[in-house]
Amino acid sequence: MRTSWLIALAALVVSVVLVAGCGGHGGVVPPGGGGAALATFVGRAVCATCHGDINAEYGSYPDGPYVPGTKNPGVHVWANFVGSAHGQDMRSKGSGNRNVQDDAGCQPCHTVGYGEDSGYTNGTDTPQFEGIGCEECHGRGSVHAGDPASSNISRVPVATETCWDCHNNTYKILRAGAPPMVDDGTWYNTNPGSVGPKYRQALFLLGYEGYLRPQMESPHALINNTCVTCHLNENSGDFHGTEALRGDLEACVTCHGSAAEAQALLADFDEEIVDLLIELGGDNGSGEPNSKPTGGLIGAYATANGIVLTSNDQKDLQAVKNYKGARNNYYLVYGGCYVHNPNFARQVLQDAKDLVTP
Repeated sequence: MRTSWLIALAALVVSVVLVAGCGGHGGVVPPGGGGAALATFVGRAVCATCHGDINAEYGSYPDGPYVPGTKNPGVHVWANFVGSAHGQDMRSKGSGNRNVQDDAGCQPCHTVGYGEDSGYTNGTDTPQFEGIGCEECHGRGSVHAGDPASSNISRVPVATETCWDCHNNTYKILRAGAPPMVDDGTWYNTNPGSVGPKYRQALFLLGYEGYLRPQMESPHALINNTCVTCHLNENSGDFHGTEALRGDLEACVTCHGSAAEAQALLADFDEEIVDLLIELGGDNGSGEPNSKPTGGLIGAYATANGIVLTSNDQKDLQAVKNYKGARNNYYLVYGGCYVHNPNFARQVLQDAKDLVTP
């Protein structure tokens, strides 16, 4: 049975996210009534005065503080909030990431309270709100900071009001209603070689953005508090760090019998999807799908039809439209965390095959 390459990719998509914060809206007003409705954003530093252990770069359980470089199996270490992808500052860690402080397109999801009263406006006037802070998931913190009670803060994030806003192709797109169907017009002014949606977990969960494919919502979308239930497992010892984001198989037990049965099902599905992606886009030489579909059925179709990937001069040719549609679907599954919506993943890959098969 093939190693679950796409499972690892799905985890990477979530944890190294390029564009995604846990929230991006930050506007959940803490419950409690009265002055709670007047709460304002205060910034991560204020939260850290009481929650420094959570805001730390590393945590350990249960055997004491983190010791750099330790490999003692009795010391369980995890990246805590600052050490996680969500906890990075505006200057994203990692050589491949952009400096989002200088990129307005990144700021909605990499700041606190973007576009809201008392939230982020710019790096000069509101530097305390740079980066994904506590209030993006837990709501405005001023009332809680003045009266630290669990009743005046949103302890558990609401996925549809936090995660869904940023794990998407456009900030808060789902609040505006259903996105339009992807059709020939979607990519009309895009070079064929540039077509490729990525990192759209919420849209994938809801079954949007398959080329000419009506919405196919996943049964997983019916799970109470979706993302939070599966990806923020409070019992992992890593509620604010990276490990919890990998998904908790115990969340699968209700429908799939046991964690072991869920793991086996996931491994089989992983193998199926990897095979389909390789058939469509080619093998990278290591038994994994190409990061770009230059081989397989899609690559052969481009060659057979003389499609120039770097030019948009052929955009009215049906073959180019077919290629763009197939490439859209390939990337949608390759970078979209396929396990969120298995039937949708199967269908859009079959649609892609139909488009490029003579």
